[in-house]
Order: sequence, then structure tokens, then C-alpha cells
Amino acid sequence: MMMRTLLVFFLLLFFKIFATAQSSNFEIKVAINPNDCIKCSNYLYGLNSLSKKYKISFILNEETKEDSVYAIELILGSKIKNFNLLISDSLHKKYSYQTHNYVTALKNKEVILITELEKIKTQIDYLNELSFEAGDTILLNYNVGKNNGTKIIFNNLYIHNKTNNILFSTNLINGKTINYDFNYKLIDTIFKINFNGSTEKLTEIKNYYQSANATYNLEIGGFDVNENKLYILVFGYYIDEILYKNIDTILGRIIVLLEYNIGNEKPIIYPLSLKLKNSDYDFSHYNLAVIDKKAFINVMLKNQKKYNEKSYWMCKCELNENIFLDTTDCIPRPKLHVELKLAHNFSEYRLDGDYLINTITNELINYKTKTSTELKIHFNKIIPDKNSPFKDAMNYSLIDFKTSKNITQIIYFMDSAYHYLSYDLKNDKVIENFPIVTNYLEVLKAAPKLFSKNLFYIFPKNKNIMVLKEIKPIN
Repeated sequence: MMMRTLLVFFLLLFFKIFATAQSSNFEIKVAINPNDCIKCSNYLYGLNSLSKKYKISFILNEETKEDSVYAIELILGSKIKNFNLLISDSLHKKYSYQTHNYVTALKNKEVILITELEKIKTQIDYLNELSFEAGDTILLNYNVGKNNGTKIIFNNLYIHNKTNNILFSTNLINGKTINYDFNYKLIDTIFKINFNGSTEKLTEIKNYYQSANATYNLEIGGFDVNENKLYILVFGYYIDEILYKNIDTILGRIIVLLEYNIGNEKPIIYPLSLKLKNSDYDFSHYNLAVIDKKAFINVMLKNQKKYNEKSYWMCKCELNENIFLDTTDCIPRPKLHVELKLAHNFSEYRLDGDYLINTITNELINYKTKTSTELKIHFNKIIPDKNSPFKDAMNYSLIDFKTSKNITQIIYFMDSAYHYLSYDLKNDKVIENFPIVTNYLEVLKAAPKLFSKNLFYIFPKNKNIMVLKEIKPIN
């Protein structure tokens, strides 16, 4: 008993000298019950995934102090660097529940989460998201690119650098980065799937590109990520036909959807261009959203003379071995597209929750009920050039939007500035509307995006970093 008491004394002295924690608005209180520590080591190790901003305090009961050596050894073995150890009956009583090990998270002294220690791993992403603050800067060890698509989920930033044709995934907590590009083994497999096991078409197109001093590769058209799945929409070309004594070459498209279990290198390949045959509609290899194992496909009429208000804009296909274009589950084109006879031009969209919206309209569509609402927001309509579809004047574009609890947040571009708008869907009215970035060409590498309820993020020009900004009117 004397040896155990001395061991506890020296361990406590060790903690007092070496265990430190930085000043922070974020705190984690872990009430340890030695009798409930059979699997403590795994759960404690999970705390290592928390943002460094969290100050972690372990609380032991004075009455069981001499029986806490095992728990203290587990804390040391969990390799948590910054923590405090407290021996206090009152604090232990305050932060413990029943006889289990409990975790209490606080932000600015207010409780934001209470959970059993064994469930902490399921809450790490949520807690880390709360730890981000205005002014936070994340260093990115790659070229962000002027033209990119981004998405953040579970503290991972996904950036599609369209110039370099690479998709990057960066963990915003530890900085770990994964690159998704296309090696020739994957390209071989894709061609074999599309051409009955043959790579003859691949050899042809490689030689065709080589004759023009170029290297053939597949390109990323769009991507989506949710939970533990990453989806990448990929397209490429093959020689379909050669006419007029080998002078004119007609190229065909290969479009596939790659489904990755996050962390795995080998994807499931869905050959869309092979399977999604339809007599009336073709489909785009840009833009992608996947919900409940169904991919949203941006479709367009092959015969534009048939174009009308009932023409489809988005259809779905189930991602399984019997993949096909489901034209019984489609969404009509936005009203503005029909009014201005835009056909399939400007079909880009943003999707969040149950809603999607075309980036040049104010028409919010519930894709589940297929009902639409025209938001009472000011936007500059596109002015079509009847002589040239490539000279349309456009001074409005919806950049990003999120919807939660009947409140929609939007970042849009208009009048040479980026603006923030929040909208009450229940009462159908604007809550806030103000500019957040001006002189954007001088300061930004890419458009700003929503991060959380109170924050947006930017990529400053001439730097490969991401910076969080508070959502507020510019001075």
C-alpha cells in the first residue's frame, strides 16, 4: 500500500511539473472512474484526434486516489501531450455520471457536449469543427489553383485543382494530404470496362495525342463526398471514327463515376456513358451530387427543337450493377432557363440538404418533393446574346449555399463583389444581405465559401493557404 501511495505521489509530481495546457476557449473535462477503465486506453487515445486548441483535464476522485494508478498509467500511455490532472471530489462529482467515464466539452465555459468516454470517437469531428475560429490559417502544401471546386466534410477539405487535374484531400486538423489522380493501370481498367476487355481504343487515343505532342489522360469533371464515400466524375476521349481518307477524326466520350471508400486506393467503376443510354437525352460530365446511393445527372435534350418548360434538367441513377438513367425521377429545368431559352447552358447547381438551386437563378427547388420557391432576393438576370452563346452578359452567380432549420445561407457574386445573404424560408424573407469581399481580383485566388454558421473561408492570392473569416459586413 505504501509503494502504491508513493507511486501516485511521484506520478502527481510528474504531472504537476510536465503536464501543461495552453490557454484556450475550449475545454475537455474527463471524469475517470478506475473501475470502468478496462478499455480506457482505446478511448483515451481517441482524444489525440482533437484540435490542439482543446485544453484537456482528467479528474480523479480523492477517495479512490490510491486505486487510480492504473488510470494514470493509461493517461500517460495515451500519449496526450497537453493536459491537466486534477484530484477533486467536488469536480469529479460535477463531471461524472453514474459509474462510467464521462467527457464534458465546454466552449467559453458553456457546456456543448456530454458523452461517455467510449463514444468520444464519434464526436471528434463535431468538436473539432467547433474549435475553428476567425483568423485561423491552414497551410496547404500544394497549389490551390485559381479555378477550383471545394467541399468540406468531417474536417477534411477537398479541392479540385482543375488546371492540374488533381483532387486533393487535406485534414484541417493534422494537415495530412491525399492526392487523387489517374495512373495508367486505372485508365487501362476503365477502357477495358467500356470496350469488352480491350485496350485497343486506349492505344489509338494515346498515339493520337502523342502525334500532337500531348499526353493523354482522363479528366475530373466533378466530385462529391459524404460520410465514408468519395465520388469522382471522370471523362476522357477515344477515336470513334476517322473520315475523309484519315484526315478528319471524330472523338467519342468515355464518362465513368469512381466510388472510393475513403482510405482505399481502388475504386468501384460505374461506366456511365456505356449504361446511361437514352433516345432523347444526353448528359453532362460536369457537376456531381450523390445522395442515398443515387447520382444526380445533369441531362440535356439531343434535339433542342423539343425544348420546353417540361424538359428535364436533372435525372438520377442508382449506383448498382444495373445502373441506368431513371427518367421517371427527374427535375424540370429552372423557369429562368425556359424564359431565356438557355437550353442546357448555365446548368451548374449547388445542393445542400433537401434543396438545390441553379447558380444563376433565385429558384430554390426541393428535390424530394420537386416543388420550387422563388426566393425574394435581388439578382441580375443574364442577358443572352442571340448571335453568340459565348457572349452572354452575366453579373450574378450563386457561389455557395447551405440550409439548416429553415435558414438558408448564400454567398453570391454581383456588382464586382462577393456578398453574404441569409434567408428565412419559413417566413419567406431576407434576414441579412451585405458584401463580404471587394477588390476580389487583388486579394483572392478563388471564390469564398461557407465554412460554418459564422465563418467563411478564402484562398488569398499568391499563397497556398486557407483562411477563416467571420461573416460580417466589410468596413
